Amino acid sequence: MQQPANQQPNYSEFQTALADIKRQLERQDERLREGATKTDLAELRKELVRQDALAPQLIDLQRQIVRVEADRLADKIAMENDIKEIKQERISRTERLWQRIGPIIGILALLITFLEFYSHVKWLP
Repeated sequence: MQQPANQQPNYSEFQTALADIKRQLERQDERLREGATKTDLAELRKELVRQDALAPQLIDLQRQIVRVEADRLADKIAMENDIKEIKQERISRTERLWQRIGPIIGILALLITFLEFYSHVKWLP
């Protein structure tokens, strides 16, 4: 049956039309929530997988950094000790050289003094 154009629809028809619109809106909201949730979950899952995959590598890199830093400090200390040893070795070399040359120079000075003394003294009258 057709309603005349002048006549207004009754209250029950409005209720059914509103109920249909509400259901459609709820479905749209659910779809939007599920879609956003699914994409968010997919992105979060990818990020977690990346983090899980990279976490051991990050830990290894941190360990390597600590080990390299400790090795660097140990090498620096060893190098400083080597430099000190080399300086002491040079000093001891110089001291040993003077210990060997010192008596020789003393003997030569004594010989020169004796020669000077004997050259000035007249043995025969």
